Amino acid sequence: MCDPASAAKRRTAGSTPCTRGVECFTLAWIAGLLSAFLGAGGAAALSGAALLLFAAVSPNTRRFRRELCCAALGLTLGICVWQGYDRFVRQPMLRLDGQTVTLTGTVTETAPTAGDGARCMLRTELAGHRTEIAWFTGRDSEPFSVGDTVTLSAELTRVTADYRSRTAAYEAASGRYLRIYDAELLEHSPAAGFSLTRAAARYRSYLTERICTALPEQEAGMLCAMLFGDKTALSEPTKLSLYRTGIGHITAVSGLHLVFFCTALTWLLRRLRFSPRGVFAVNTAAVILFAMIADSAVSVYRAGIMLTLGLAAPLFHRKTDTLRSLCIAAVLCTAFTPYVIGSASFWLSVSGVFGIGIAAPYMTQGMRGRAKSFAQLCCVSAAVFPASLLLTGESSLLAPLCNLLILPFSIGALYIGLLFVCTGGLTAFLLPAAGLLCRMTAVLAGAVSRLPFSHVIFQSEAVRVMTVLAVPALLLAFALKFRPAQIAALFLSAGVLTAGLSLGVTLYASGQLRAAVLGQKNEAVLVVSSGRQTVVADLSGGVRSPQYVSRYLRDSGIRQVTLLLAGGKNAAAYQEALAPYAVSAVMIAEDVPLHSGQTVCGRQPVFLQGSAEVAAGDANMIFSGQSAEISFRGKTVAVLPADGTQPVQADAVIRWGKAGEVPADRAEISLMPASEGNNRLLTVSRDGSVSVKTLK
Repeated sequence: MCDPASAAKRRTAGSTPCTRGVECFTLAWIAGLLSAFLGAGGAAALSGAALLLFAAVSPNTRRFRRELCCAALGLTLGICVWQGYDRFVRQPMLRLDGQTVTLTGTVTETAPTAGDGARCMLRTELAGHRTEIAWFTGRDSEPFSVGDTVTLSAELTRVTADYRSRTAAYEAASGRYLRIYDAELLEHSPAAGFSLTRAAARYRSYLTERICTALPEQEAGMLCAMLFGDKTALSEPTKLSLYRTGIGHITAVSGLHLVFFCTALTWLLRRLRFSPRGVFAVNTAAVILFAMIADSAVSVYRAGIMLTLGLAAPLFHRKTDTLRSLCIAAVLCTAFTPYVIGSASFWLSVSGVFGIGIAAPYMTQGMRGRAKSFAQLCCVSAAVFPASLLLTGESSLLAPLCNLLILPFSIGALYIGLLFVCTGGLTAFLLPAAGLLCRMTAVLAGAVSRLPFSHVIFQSEAVRVMTVLAVPALLLAFALKFRPAQIAALFLSAGVLTAGLSLGVTLYASGQLRAAVLGQKNEAVLVVSSGRQTVVADLSGGVRSPQYVSRYLRDSGIRQVTLLLAGGKNAAAYQEALAPYAVSAVMIAEDVPLHSGQTVCGRQPVFLQGSAEVAAGDANMIFSGQSAEISFRGKTVAVLPADGTQPVQADAVIRWGKAGEVPADRAEISLMPASEGNNRLLTVSRDGSVSVKTLK
């Protein structure tokens, strides 16, 4: 039974304090959405977690009757909401792929793209539903402004998977499944009258221009990323180092920024003796305005809902409950936009709040001083670790230390930037100080990210399964109020098992040959790994090939390239894309000679004449123009252009390039050009078996 006195003291909005019906409903709601979103595999994993939870509470079924009913209702509604969204919204939109339609939309965002074009985001109606769609205009198109209304005769194209940037998954997590590449402008009506959205966009553009004028490019790029979430001016090495040190969240407009902003505003309002109602009203308006100016993501909406609930609680003579507020925010964020369940921003935001608002206070009770602060940061990192590993394949190991030592510099820059935004640019004289803090953040993060154990990368499916099984067990330990020491021991045990499993997978893979053919359409680059050596050979000289290589090296956890074979035309692109990686040697084709003394990836290149024979681990490779032949433990792998005229005999043959008439190769495995691009990984195991999978 719940003590009446303690119940009255702990009153919270939403349900009786003696029960956790809201929390059980939310957990089951999320599980239902996930099971429907992930399909059969996800449903099986979540069913196992549900059985584990039911087994734990089954001896007390009568005691937890209300919670079990709420969980059953949440699970059912979660599945129904996603299935309804998929049937009535997502599938009708996907059926429009390849069709030409006439649509009218309002421009909500404009941004330049490569080739002097632009990307305009249009808010329009498709398949009977309001949505946003990206329209990529050509260099000859007239300029558009936020708020303009356009009418197009447009051919709709489905957003396809792009291995370089995971475009399809990112867009789907924002509810966008179609794009416009080919359109005829029928009518253009410039924006008229006053619009709060347009005014916010112009204000953001004005402030961005002021920052870029006052600071060097990288410092301005980092400050703009902190304030507005615009990371276009940040270099790839800088972005990578920030995320690998665990402070990348500072460059994405998130709930952290909104909390800083509203905390300062609330302090000021209370100093001015505003009533609780006044504080609530002003903060609510500030949350809405912040979301509009910052072009916010789901994490800002989550923080806005939680802040609103927290400020509204005193108006109803209630105390705030972080867990309940988080649950309400999670349900509201996914109820009307179910696609958010696939968003990394949503999961990292929710898990981060769970760590700092729920896990940290419980795990650090009785601690004081700096030890408590550091332990709280460890709790946050531990809470974010599963989401980071499952969604990005890597996670920082030094995040608590970096958040303690490096993050204060970026927070200082953020406060200066917020002051600059709130004063309309009157405090521009403080921007050099913000730039200095940004530079210190980038330098320190870059130095730490280069340490051998700054981060870990997990790509094995076995590691992912282990993580999925460990998370419900840890949540159950919290729900059953295990002692902090027991929970810490459970987490460390799960971490040791995961690390051991990952090490075993890595050791097993070190004895394999892994040959990845990467690229899109007529471009291809070959990345071969054997033992601890990796060779990158560009077969087509495409300007986008270095981006595919960078993504593959990052996903595979490869830090060093033994040899790079590239063409002179894209040598500069490799210089930028491989900046975070150590390159031991470089060979350049003589099609475009480089300037005397010019280096590529920090190495003096050797000019290639004809074919090149290279050894890496147990693999021997011969590269000749657009073809390659790999020998590994008695197996032969040939990589050839699709327009080759002569058939070849090998154990495995991979053809790349434009699909057409391909010779009948004599091979155990013969792969033709794929319509979605190359991006395939061929693996030869220790026992000589050959397997192929498509990289996504």
